[in-house]
Amino acid sequence: MGKRPLYIQIFGNEKERVERAKKEIEGIAEDIVEFLPDVIFDKRVPSDVSPYVDVKSEVVIPLLHGLDVEPFAYIGKPIVLWTDEGYYGAWTKDICSFLTLKGTEVYQFVTPLEAKETLKVLRARERMRKSKILYFGEMAGTTGHKSLSGVIGSDWNLERVKDVFGSIVKQISMNYLLKEIDEIELDTAKEEFKEWEDKVQDFGSIGKDEYLEVVKFYLAIKKILKEQDANALTINCLSDLFKRRFITPCQALAKLNDEDIPAGCEGDLNALLTMMIFHYITDSPSIMGNIYLFRPENGPGFPPLEVRLADTKEYLSQNKARFTHDVIPLRVAKGKYFLMRYHNTDRGITAYAELPKGEVTLARIGPKANRIVVTTAEIIEVESSGHCSFSAYLKMENLEEYLRQTSSLHNVITYGNHVSEIEKLGKILNLEVVKIK
Repeated sequence: MGKRPLYIQIFGNEKERVERAKKEIEGIAEDIVEFLPDVIFDKRVPSDVSPYVDVKSEVVIPLLHGLDVEPFAYIGKPIVLWTDEGYYGAWTKDICSFLTLKGTEVYQFVTPLEAKETLKVLRARERMRKSKILYFGEMAGTTGHKSLSGVIGSDWNLERVKDVFGSIVKQISMNYLLKEIDEIELDTAKEEFKEWEDKVQDFGSIGKDEYLEVVKFYLAIKKILKEQDANALTINCLSDLFKRRFITPCQALAKLNDEDIPAGCEGDLNALLTMMIFHYITDSPSIMGNIYLFRPENGPGFPPLEVRLADTKEYLSQNKARFTHDVIPLRVAKGKYFLMRYHNTDRGITAYAELPKGEVTLARIGPKANRIVVTTAEIIEVESSGHCSFSAYLKMENLEEYLRQTSSLHNVITYGNHVSEIEKLGKILNLEVVKIK
């Protein structure tokens, strides 16, 4: 889907005013929006404006006065009321109330920042609505094979997911994926590998021929995404794929995220939905990970119980958590990859790349897809940790309450403070936003 814009169409009766509004919106929204051909009414506004509305339009802006806006209440499109440079307009407030009473979805702003954030979340909603998600493998919460379940704390009511976000979810069997992997020619994988090789600083003990299996995995996923006209995915790797064939997908998923294809792991559907929201708001890859309250073990496995308990008490007292996983999109990293074995075992491939320190937004969509818990945190330290490949240490204002409210071990981070956008998106999607301060 890439950096898809929000398609806007402007209506007015003064060409000069329309051009001025377009220039103001472009200055505020930059590449968030794309304008469709505007419509100038020379004399009067017709009672039915639907013939003038472009089929691609996702938002309409009527630069009109009083009752001239009424016909736009009946076209079934979101309406933005624009005043000078995106600031508050007193008369616009009156028109906003008039349209709201008619059941219209209408937006008016007080500041240009509010305007920009609203346009960003309207675009994110459209991107969610036009998304098709592929779920590779057994669905963790609905499978009858307990050994293939894995992370189960997502919303498995796919119709409800469609109702809330507009996204379609389709399941693809793991056997079908493996068949497609086997059909990728080795020469094709070697040609693709040339692009990957430059992104690796150190291969460590990983042979380049071994890395080709990950490249074939990536090419098979891309082929299936194209066949299915899909643009996001999650894969039940840990509990399904690994039991059939030990292919670690971490590097392939990282590359897909870098290509603006949100790609999650462990079959965690709600983590993927959170990744999609962040990605579609920010145009930047997000990262899913576990939140632990104890130090990493040099894998495989975790520290002894007494160490975990002592660390948990210390971390809680310091409002500190360890955010850790294996998929690092290079677009958000500071350098290239250092390859390593999966979780310090003697097999598989994962990688470390240094993540920047600084402010992040942390969130997860709840189990019924009707709420999202969100807060901000500060990455204060990042290290290579073996199991998993990276650990980012987060400092929060209220760690206890975030852990109390979030709904699974996987949460998602994106760089910067985007709580305000999440709150706006929550209102648009009728999604409860639980903001932890």
